[in-house]
Amino acid sequence: MNTVSDERIATAYHEAGHAVAKWLEGLPATAVHVGEGDGLVEAAGVEINHISQARISLSGPIAEAAKLLAEQEEIVLVSADRETVENMATAICLTFNWKICRSEDLLRVRSVLESDPSTRVVVGSDQQPRVAAVDEALLEWVGTTAEYLLPYFSLIERIAQAAVCGYLSATEVQSITMQWEQSHPGS
Repeated sequence: MNTVSDERIATAYHEAGHAVAKWLEGLPATAVHVGEGDGLVEAAGVEINHISQARISLSGPIAEAAKLLAEQEEIVLVSADRETVENMATAICLTFNWKICRSEDLLRVRSVLESDPSTRVVVGSDQQPRVAAVDEALLEWVGTTAEYLLPYFSLIERIAQAAVCGYLSATEVQSITMQWEQSHPGS
């Protein structure tokens, strides 16, 4: 009997989150590599803006946390309702220094937030825009990226389940994405 470790499954969801975010950003499909606690979605070979890079970077930890949250809470993630997103953002932020979040992803996003104050603009309780501190902006980014990504959780699941074996080619990622689009018209 061949069982797959929880770490490998978590990594597959993490990398699938990056792959789906790249697709949502209009980038070409690339191969997905999954190992024990380490993975990679190959670069698309095109220049992308720092906003897209931040979304793609956060999407890995968000997908990984969504998988764990769905298992722990026994919920099915089919939409990005506000309560689910807030729970997701809180769970991710509470685990920033834990194994669930790959540090290089968060460092990449923190770098964007630190270097470009326009990425830290939030609307305060007085409904006025202001530049937030990096940690506050990071929490806001996690929430908005989760809202952006969670409607596609079933696609993340399909890619993760296929990639858990270790490798999924760009053609296979594209095929899974196209099949998903056909079964989810208007998405």
